[in-house]
Order: sequence, then structure tokens, then C-alpha cells
Amino acid sequence: MIPLPCRILVWIASLLVPRPKRTEWRKEWTAELWHRAESGASFQELLRRSMGVFRDALWILGNQRKGNPFDIFRKPLRTEALFLAASLAICLVAGGFRAPSLPFRDAGQLALLDRAISGVAPFDPYVTPRLVRSLRQTPSFAGLAQYRFQPVGLPSMRTSTNFFDVLGVKPLLGRTFSATDGDDVAVLTYAGWRNLLPNNTNPVGRTVRLDGRDVTVAGVMPPDFWFRSRKVQGFTPLHDGARSRSLLVRVKPGVSFRQVVADMRQAAARTEPAWQARALLLDPMLEDRRLPDVGLALGLAAFAALLGMGYLAVKRCGGPRSWAFLGARVAMVVIAILYLWVPWVQLSSIFAFWIFLLLCC
Repeated sequence: MIPLPCRILVWIASLLVPRPKRTEWRKEWTAELWHRAESGASFQELLRRSMGVFRDALWILGNQRKGNPFDIFRKPLRTEALFLAASLAICLVAGGFRAPSLPFRDAGQLALLDRAISGVAPFDPYVTPRLVRSLRQTPSFAGLAQYRFQPVGLPSMRTSTNFFDVLGVKPLLGRTFSATDGDDVAVLTYAGWRNLLPNNTNPVGRTVRLDGRDVTVAGVMPPDFWFRSRKVQGFTPLHDGARSRSLLVRVKPGVSFRQVVADMRQAAARTEPAWQARALLLDPMLEDRRLPDVGLALGLAAFAALLGMGYLAVKRCGGPRSWAFLGARVAMVVIAILYLWVPWVQLSSIFAFWIFLLLCC
């Protein structure tokens, strides 16, 4: 009679054996232990012999994998498989599959101005002050604000004085812009406060260096506030003297975006050529871009997979180890890292996950 602990060890070790050989392997070990028990072997001897089942199971598993060079749990894909599992865990922890949300009041009514012109090179989405004056007459707009990224110094933006009112956000400390503010006033993001005045519990009224000059802090936004990029450190007033700017609009409740676009193009036709006015579009801010991000990432991952299969094909055919594949992988990593460091690139969680996945593979 085989002792129960020995039978349990045999059953557990059999899980490591490939399924086609599992039943036969289990019968062989059961028969061997039964013959030893019949010959008068002690319990300790049977238990010590049962410990060898794991070594035998791993040996069979190793021989099985030698015939499968694409097994993800052995070289050269073992490291990639571990990184895939880690990146998937990071994605789930970071909330990459959660529905999108914005820290704005009625975010579904917010949109950004854009242009789409067929057959022409990418068109500058910035608009002129003259077009802004025409678009203010759009009847379906509940509010229109202007902003412009500033490349000088720390990442910052210039905005119109009604920018935060159109967004529907209130400051955590101090106030936002007023109509009488000059260029020496700034509103900081929470990250900007911690970066520029890390040891100051009340930054309002303090002087910081932003947008290439010294400005006085008028207010600080809440920790969850961001617009276009989480890397922005602060905002300064945008005056009418600026040559170009981008537009943020708030649509009136109950009005469809299709109707808003029609009204906007009609208003723009007063100051722009008809073909430019027809190219105006609205890009809703509250938009679920996870599916397009996944599609783009799948294309990038497919290219990486072709690169890897090409390397394995050259190696399997007995060709020389080509440094071109290694150079291509290194170049992909460097380009992706540099892309992540661009200040105005706004990556959603799912896209950041796929970029990390691409780097690993």
C-alpha cells in the first residue's frame, strides 16, 4: 500500500509533465512505489524516493521544450515573457482600462478647435485673433477660451482670463486670472507649486520664475487638475497681441456637436476663405481613445514581432549574427524614450502601457 503523502507528491509532480505523457508517467511512478512497498520498504524510504518525482518531471519537461524553440518560458523569449507579465500588471494597477475622466465640470461639453483638410499637408490648428473675434459670434458656444503653449523655460501655457471659467474649475488656493492682470501674474498647477516652491505652505503672493520671467503667484489649482499635459507647471495671461493661439470651447447644453460645427463654420466664413472655414472641426475633450491607442500599439507591436522573427530566422538558417537587429531594437527604445520626454505629448494610460510593452519586446 502506497502511503498517502507519497501519492500526493506524485500527483503534484505530474502537473509539471506535459499532458500527453502525464497519465503514463503517473502510472509508472505509482507502480514503482507499489513494488517497493511490497518488498518491505519503510515509510521514510518511500517518502525519500517520492521526492525524486519532481526531478524526473522537470527532466521530462526540459526535453519537451528542447524541441520547441518558441517556448516563451525558455531563452531567448524568457525575459520578454516576464516583462510582458510585469507590464500587464502595471497596466491593471495604473487603471489603463478604466473609463476616461476629466477634472472639469460637465466635461462632455468641452471641445478643442481643430482643422482637417484633405489632400493638403498637416494644417496648423492655431487660429488668428481675427478668427477668434468671428467665432465669438457662434450662437451654440457657451464659452470660448484661448491658450498657447510656451516653449521657454519650464512647461507652461498662456491662457485668456476666462480660461478657468470655461473649463469649470476653481483654484485650491488664491484666485484665477482677472481682466486687469498683466504679464507678471501666474496660476500654478499643484505640481508646479511643489516644484517651484517646495517648502512654502502658502505660495500665493510669492515670486517664481515662469515663462522666462519673474511672476507673482495668484493661485494654485487642485492636485487632480490638468489640461492637455500633466507636465505643465503654470499659466500666465494671454493678451490680444499674441499672433496665434488655440481655442477651447464649451458647448451649450443640449446642442449636438454637429450643429455646433455648422454654426462655427458659418461664423468663420465671414473672415476666412470658404475652404478654410469648411475645414474647422471640434475635437471633444471627453473622448475614449483607448481603442485607437490599442490599434496603433498593435501595429507597433507587429513591427517588433516581425523584427524578432527575422532575427530568429537568420539564426536558425545558420547565418551570421546580424548587429542590425540589435541596432534596430536599441533605436526603437531610444526613440520611444525621447518621445515620452516631449513636454506636450499627452499619453493616456493604455497607450503608455503599450509603449512600455513595445520596449520590453
